[in-house]
Amino acid sequence: MHQGIEFQGRLSRSDRRPANPGQYDLHFQLYPKPRSGQVLWSETISQVEVCSGGFFSVILGQTTPMADELFSKAPRWLAVQVLHSGGFDGEHASRIPLMGDSLRLQARLSVLSERLSHLENSVIGEDSVGRSSRLRALPRRFEKVYSDLRTTQDRLVALEGGEAVLALAQDVRGLADGLAGLSAPSGRVTRIEDELEDLIGPHGDVVDLNERMDALERRILVGDGAGAEVLTDMLNAFNEAVSELSARQGQLERSILRLHEGTNGGSQALTAAYAIAQPVTPGTLAVVVDGKVLPSRHARDSGVIGVVLSVVGEEAVVAVGGVCACRVIGPIDAGDILVAAAVPGVATAADELPLPGIALGRALDSLCAGEETIRIRVI
Repeated sequence: MHQGIEFQGRLSRSDRRPANPGQYDLHFQLYPKPRSGQVLWSETISQVEVCSGGFFSVILGQTTPMADELFSKAPRWLAVQVLHSGGFDGEHASRIPLMGDSLRLQARLSVLSERLSHLENSVIGEDSVGRSSRLRALPRRFEKVYSDLRTTQDRLVALEGGEAVLALAQDVRGLADGLAGLSAPSGRVTRIEDELEDLIGPHGDVVDLNERMDALERRILVGDGAGAEVLTDMLNAFNEAVSELSARQGQLERSILRLHEGTNGGSQALTAAYAIAQPVTPGTLAVVVDGKVLPSRHARDSGVIGVVLSVVGEEAVVAVGGVCACRVIGPIDAGDILVAAAVPGVATAADELPLPGIALGRALDSLCAGEETIRIRVI
């Protein structure tokens, strides 16, 4: 039985537009970690047919076989390169995790097929089949078990190399594009900074109001009677306007800080801001009760909505999706499902498949033991 993994992907150019349809020579490599330089397996597949939109489909392991032991300890990370003018281009995109379940299942199916063949040849001979109706039915039972296992293998291949992985990659690219848009020259951060400059810059509204206030004070000092009272009323109105502008300035500064936390803090996460009910720090598992944030309260807490990214005044910025840093208790392997630990505000690896609503996300880094901060993907 041929052992391999079906993989579907999409080629794009440097400007992120899909690659032109045609045939490409693609080079695939497996690594133990997302940023490791140790190559565990590699294969070059020539003349891969790329369809409209840049989509392609290959079977990994055709020319360079994959051993099922390759995935025995942890997920492996796949990198794709294009062979161009006798050399390899840079890695096509972020490395993709492969679990290898279908490969291990293929190996087990191969062993089972050999055992079935041996059993049929040694036990179910012509004389035995003629004597027993139960023995005559035995080959059909074996065939049904084998067919069920092949169906399970096909489902695993579809899950591992099909639309699920592509959808995850598209979500990550969409999140990166959104963050890039925020920090672009015409993005939201730039617009808020320009508005703040218009308020408090050298030629902003605050400076203009201060100059007008000085002029009014001078007129009040030399005025008397009804005119002085009118100027006093104008001064009071002016002070109220200055107070309102100061409040707007504070709101803009907090908005800029939250946006910078989301774009420049090393995370790639969707965020939301909440008032603080109990003290929290970055990396804390967050629970929202009555609209306010507090740390997770007990093991497998189903109220966890995300991870605290930063604290700004009386508000906490919480990552409710994407990649961020989180406090965890080891041992944890990359790819483990995370849930709330017994320690408030800290995550740990789930010892069994959690019920819906209990899982926080998946670990992107490993931790042997102790309490530490690692990268996770919040789901």
